[in-house]
Amino acid sequence: EKAGTGSMTITDYEPPSKVVFAMTFKGWEDSPSIASFLLVPSGDSTAVTWDFSGEFVGNPIQRYFGLMFDKLVGGEYDKGLKKLKALVEAE
Repeated sequence: EKAGTGSMTITDYEPPSKVVFAMTFKGWEDSPSIASFLLVPSGDSTAVTWDFSGEFVGNPIQRYFGLMFDKLVGGEYDKGLKKLKALVEAE
């Protein structure tokens, strides 16, 4: 809710190491962003990294959103990664 509404579309998928998706937020359909999850095995574990890139050029509200993106949705990504970890470790 804090980050707004929109859609995510998987644009590249290379199991088991990478998922890339386009994120489009309502009201900013002309400025899609690219996010990815990269998975790197290391011994008995796997490091999962998420990346985000986008251009928030335009009105000042879009630029502010770009600066605040990590604060707005970073916590949601962290929650999702923790849930993923718990599911994997439970198996």
